[in-house]
Amino acid sequence: MENTKANALYTVEQSGKEGTQSFEIRRFLERAFPDNYTRQEISKALDMPINVVCARVNAMVKRNILVPGFIRPCNVSGQRVTTVRANLPMYQDAIVSQPPFGI
Repeated sequence: MENTKANALYTVEQSGKEGTQSFEIRRFLERAFPDNYTRQEISKALDMPINVVCARVNAMVKRNILVPGFIRPCNVSGQRVTTVRANLPMYQDAIVSQPPFGI
């Protein structure tokens, strides 16, 4: 199993898809700034598989390119989930914080 996972990761890295997918997600969230989106909403908007979106978003959150937002119901799944948004420090003072839905 580990060998298969390593091979798949190597294939994605070598193809350049990882960078392209991350770029698409980042560009989408930067254009939508300061709005917050769930991973499912990003997946639907970009017509990208959810497993790809989750992997790229999680990697960008770790690198502080994206930051977690608030918890709210997803418009796609209806589940209460944590949203994400672009981390654009130059605009932080201009953000009006949005309370979680239902509170």
